[in-house]
Amino acid sequence: MRFAYFPKDERERPIFEAEFKKRGIAVDIFEPTTLWLRILRNQPTTGAGAPSRLGAPPPQDIPLSQADLVFQRSVPSWDKVYGSHVASFFTDVLSLVEADLPVINPIQATLNAQRKHVALFLLSRAGLPVLDTFCSPDPIRNVNITNNIPPPYVVKTTRGSGGLGVVLAPDKAVAGDLASLFFHNRQVPIIQHFAPAPYDIRILVVGSSA
Repeated sequence: MRFAYFPKDERERPIFEAEFKKRGIAVDIFEPTTLWLRILRNQPTTGAGAPSRLGAPPPQDIPLSQADLVFQRSVPSWDKVYGSHVASFFTDVLSLVEADLPVINPIQATLNAQRKHVALFLLSRAGLPVLDTFCSPDPIRNVNITNNIPPPYVVKTTRGSGGLGVVLAPDKAVAGDLASLFFHNRQVPIIQHFAPAPYDIRILVVGSSA
């Protein structure tokens, strides 16, 4: 089996590269900027996968044509690293590739994970015990919801990673000020019940298990 691997960043790349080598897995390492989309009459190609169902394109037009599986690690920071136009194009092209190649971290799952409000909703619908959470672009609704969620509150952005944009509001007044600040900066806040714990709580979903 041969992997096509898109690393999260340069720090992660040598770690995964060494692990692939240790396990005897052939791997080609790429960046989002290596993708392209070429559309010929009755013969579209994506530059990142197996031959299209509408015909086999020339091998030189598909840098990942030898891959059996794509392992991608796209993250919100890619917007800053490569530019939002590249990250958006990568998302579009890989979503097309998924019709022909198996992808670890498929695009829709990746987008759902990056949008915290969507991820929490889906986890709750699947029966996982997520914390009481509210999300709205209306600052008045955000303030009113604190009447139903006891303090303290976690107020955070709908996107982001690494703890950026996460604030602990000790009471309703601070939560209201933060909601107003989000509104004036054209951001939608997530207001969440705070669960004290001596460690970071994360939910990992693998297949049907969490």
